[in-house]
Amino acid sequence: MTDTQTQYQAQPPKKSGRGKGLLIAAVVIGVGLLMGSCAWGFVGMFKNASAMAATSEVTVERFHTKGFPEPSDPIWSKSSGVDERGIARLQAYADIAGPFESASSSMCSANTSYSTNEASGQFVSCPVNVEFEKTAATITLRWRKEGDEWRIFAYNLKLATDPRIEEAVDEALAEKDAAPEPTETASDTDEQGE
Repeated sequence: MTDTQTQYQAQPPKKSGRGKGLLIAAVVIGVGLLMGSCAWGFVGMFKNASAMAATSEVTVERFHTKGFPEPSDPIWSKSSGVDERGIARLQAYADIAGPFESASSSMCSANTSYSTNEASGQFVSCPVNVEFEKTAATITLRWRKEGDEWRIFAYNLKLATDPRIEEAVDEALAEKDAAPEPTETASDTDEQGE
C-alpha cells in the first residue's frame, strides 16, 4: 500500500466512551432503586413483626382469661375459617391446661404471599410461650393484614404435655355434642309470662 492509498483510506470512526458510560450509569441506578425498594419492604415487614409481638402477648392473655371471642368477632380474619367448633376445641385445650399464669413472646416473623386464593397478603407469625397452671404451651398466632387492620388468620395452641390430650379433647367435645339441649318446661314458660 502506498502512502497515497493510506492517506485516503477510510478510517473507522472513533467510538466515544459516552454510550458505554450511560449504559453503566443506567444499570447502577436501576440496581440501586431495586435494592432500595427491597430494603424499604424489609424495613416495613420488620416493623410489622416487631409491633405484633406485644399485641400477640396481650391477645393470648385476653383469650385465656376472658374467653375466646365468637367467630363473628372482627379480631378473626374473614378467611380464617374459624367456626363454633374451632372455638370449642380451643376452649377444651385451654380447660385442660388450667388457668392462665403468664405469657412471653419471642420475635415474630413476617412474610408476604401472593396467590389467587384467600391465603394471599401480608402475614406475621408470632410464637408466644405461655405458662398455665397445669402445663406450659406454645401458642402461635398468624396475623393477616386486611385493609389497615391486623386480624388473626390462625391460632395454634400446642400443649407441652401428654400426647393423649388430643383424645381427651375429642372425647370432651363428643360428650358436649351428645348432651341434650335444655328444654323449656311449662313452669319456665309460666314464670316468664308473669
